[in-house]
Amino acid sequence: MKKNLINGLFCAVSLLLIAACGRLEFPESLLSREGFPVEIQQDFFDRNGGNVHVLEAWYSSSNGNASISFEDPAGHSCRSEYENGDWQLTLREYDRDNPVSCLPRTVGRAFKELGFEAYCPMSDDDRVAEISRRGIEHKYYEFRFHTELGPNHYALHFVLIDEEGVVLENANSYFNRMDYSMGYDEALSFIADRYAGCDVRGLANDSGYDTFYIFHDGRLKRVRFQNNFKVNYDSAAEGWRETVWQLDGLQDVPGYVWEEFQTCMGLRPESERYRVAVCYYLETPRGNYFGLEGPVSETTRITNWFEVRN
Repeated sequence: MKKNLINGLFCAVSLLLIAACGRLEFPESLLSREGFPVEIQQDFFDRNGGNVHVLEAWYSSSNGNASISFEDPAGHSCRSEYENGDWQLTLREYDRDNPVSCLPRTVGRAFKELGFEAYCPMSDDDRVAEISRRGIEHKYYEFRFHTELGPNHYALHFVLIDEEGVVLENANSYFNRMDYSMGYDEALSFIADRYAGCDVRGLANDSGYDTFYIFHDGRLKRVRFQNNFKVNYDSAAEGWRETVWQLDGLQDVPGYVWEEFQTCMGLRPESERYRVAVCYYLETPRGNYFGLEGPVSETTRITNWFEVRN
């Protein structure tokens, strides 16, 4: 009897401990003094731990929107955004002068393998940031920087790498900053319906197009929507502009496309330039296309698009 009583007390205490550990006891902070709802405070500290230093915070009781700037235990500058009381994103910036040492090993290795030897952070817009966003299960890492080409001669670069070390984007230009937290639930639902079973890995804004990077059918695809489509269109379907992905090679291109490509670009199988041609497939609301990109000079490459024939 005594043994059963002890066992019963042990189980009861264990259940209480499990329940207590499920919710972090968040500390008194600027959030409570600024009147943040308990639900947002709890979510914030559950996501980031209790050992963070909140620097600035504002909350709108009229719409439930909030922004919290804070410093994590490693001293990184961070920010979390909420809309209608729901978490939308957390952004963590790393040391610009020596980012690779702070990054996850897979991400740092992938960036180093791109070969940017003369990495030069120069402006306030340059940064290395880790981004977590609502609706995207994976963290992804954004690099904005310059490389030195010669005396007072620099090139801009934008690189996006997912947490597994896959390079999603490597462009010789700046993409627009994606610090705003506009809800993307509808766009993500559109993607999930159109590309069943896909895995969303990241998000960037390319010249006004909100671009989602997904893996679908074994390929990396870019799904683009008109920026801020919710303001101008009734649905994500109306805001969708295109989905594009690279094909495995010229063997995936129909003969009629290859014939037109030879005519347009003067490319022949015996040509050295033939080996560096790149093939794409493009889906749009207006129809689908094959794209063939080839060099026309040592410094210039162009892409010709040919509509898919039934």
